[in-house]
Amino acid sequence: MSERSKTLKDKLFFGLNGFPDQMTYQAFTFLVFTYYFAVIGIDIVLMWLAYMIWGLWNAFNDPMLGALSDRKKYGRLGKRKFFIIISLIPLALMMIFLFTAPSLIEFYYFIVIIMIFEFIYTLFDVNVKSLFPEMWPNEKERTSANLVLRLLTIVALLFAMVYPTIVISPMVPLPDSTPEEIAAIPSMYVSAGIVFAVITIITGALFIIFGIDEKE
Repeated sequence: MSERSKTLKDKLFFGLNGFPDQMTYQAFTFLVFTYYFAVIGIDIVLMWLAYMIWGLWNAFNDPMLGALSDRKKYGRLGKRKFFIIISLIPLALMMIFLFTAPSLIEFYYFIVIIMIFEFIYTLFDVNVKSLFPEMWPNEKERTSANLVLRLLTIVALLFAMVYPTIVISPMVPLPDSTPEEIAAIPSMYVSAGIVFAVITIITGALFIIFGIDEKE
């Protein structure tokens, strides 16, 4: 590993992957059920059915993408960086599309969009996770890089949990909510998703440009 990749600055740039990686998934976990159940109004039985289908999809999706990542290198972009690059923009867009369910087909949209999100997220996440031991083979360097990554990941997770509660108010229709307030709730979810998308693109781009030093 080069001397350049051992600096604190490089560890900070590498640690930025915690935002497109963990921030997006935390926001997904925190907001999607609330949005489709309490805001859109999908029946709880249908929600359960959708999550069952999603779980079955995960059982197939995760090992498939892991195997695909390990197959070969893609030119100068290597094995991991290639997939990280092509998945970043779609991952950011998913943070918006998760909250744009068309009327009349909300349930079917919910099933499709969470499966697409899982596919794109896994494509990004599995390659980031695989890249870490390849970039930091030395135990001492790996420990310090992991510390920086964990600290930035905590910031990303806290932001994903706290920010929506500030900008989405109320997060669900309340008994005393006016029709205007209820009608405005979905757009607040979209606005929060846009912010998550922008942060994902910025931090992800910095991570890709300055934080990845994939070995030959």
